[in-house]
Amino acid sequence: MPERTHPQTIHALNEALRAEHTAILQYLQHTYALGGTFADELEEIAREEMWHLKALGEAVADLGGEPAVWARGDIQVDAPSPATLLRLDLAAEERMIVRCRRGTASAEDHAARRLFERLLQDEEAHRHEVEEMTEALERRPRLTLVIPRTSTRTIQLLAEDVQAEYRVLLKYLYQSFKLRHSHSEISRTLELQAIESMKHLGWFSEAIVALGGRILPRPESPVPMEGSLLALLKGDLGDEQAALAQYRRHLGEVSEPEARAPLLRISGQEVFHEEEFVELIARVARQEGTGKE
Repeated sequence: MPERTHPQTIHALNEALRAEHTAILQYLQHTYALGGTFADELEEIAREEMWHLKALGEAVADLGGEPAVWARGDIQVDAPSPATLLRLDLAAEERMIVRCRRGTASAEDHAARRLFERLLQDEEAHRHEVEEMTEALERRPRLTLVIPRTSTRTIQLLAEDVQAEYRVLLKYLYQSFKLRHSHSEISRTLELQAIESMKHLGWFSEAIVALGGRILPRPESPVPMEGSLLALLKGDLGDEQAALAQYRRHLGEVSEPEARAPLLRISGQEVFHEEEFVELIARVARQEGTGKE
């Protein structure tokens, strides 16, 4: 692990990471609320914010800091009209632009300063895109937001599945950042698992919206990295096994095609994830037995 340097820069990077975490969830929620209007554009912005979160977490780890993966701000999902909803995103972009400008001016580390410059460029482009979408929505006053219907048992089960994917997504990202220098191959594997979890979260969320619901994952508590690498990976395997068991139980309870389709697909993928962790654990156990890294 690199020695901790430039605490002010680490703080600035973590504040930006927190803002990106918030933006990802808010953009996704607004995509669902708009009922498909500008869905491609908003999801593309959310994907870029995901890349930003990854780059910021890595930058914090590179400086020896603790990536604030679990931190997030308030997600604003309620507004009287579609245009007003996007104005919430526009305000968030404005705040992020200010944050990036400050980071560019004050970062003591060259790589961090360059990252803030790159983020600033992206966020200014996002602001322009959101401005154009907002203006277009203001010219369509009859367009309304999707109003969630009464919650059902199926929606409640899918909400549990969203939370399960959100939990491991954050944990895998954190572990990936922390192992970035000591175990780069395992770090990359965990990063890929986080990407898969993000896809799963999206599929479950889309199913909830299709059934007339709305879901916002609850904040999760940090999961510290304690014990050996082998113990960490065994804990991850346990989470994968628990998720697979949960999805199979839910398949036995739901009948709606909108819910069964993602549950079936994700359950199949979880089998492969479980196998990947079993193989990874076996490899690490052999390496530890021979004293190899």
